[in-house]
Amino acid sequence: MNCKPGEMAMVIRGRPENIGKVVTVLRLADMRINRLDEKVGPFWVIDRDLMHQWEFSKRLTMRPFCADCKLMPIHPLDDETILETTSLEIP
Repeated sequence: MNCKPGEMAMVIRGRPENIGKVVTVLRLADMRINRLDEKVGPFWVIDRDLMHQWEFSKRLTMRPFCADCKLMPIHPLDDETILETTSLEIP
């Protein structure tokens, strides 16, 4: 899995209106949600609604779920990485 509960993540795949949104991952969705689109993988419950169009339906809905494979965790930089980045010399 890409994410863990409590992490912030960016939506990097899926519907164009969802890409780039930053969400907080709350918990794994229950099995009822995960069965809606099994080939995508596990879904997370997140802190905001995203636009969805489930495979079995043509109707668009707003729901607080996102598939793990569509999220990229956002991790803070540690002090060493910040020092390395700020001390680079440009020739």
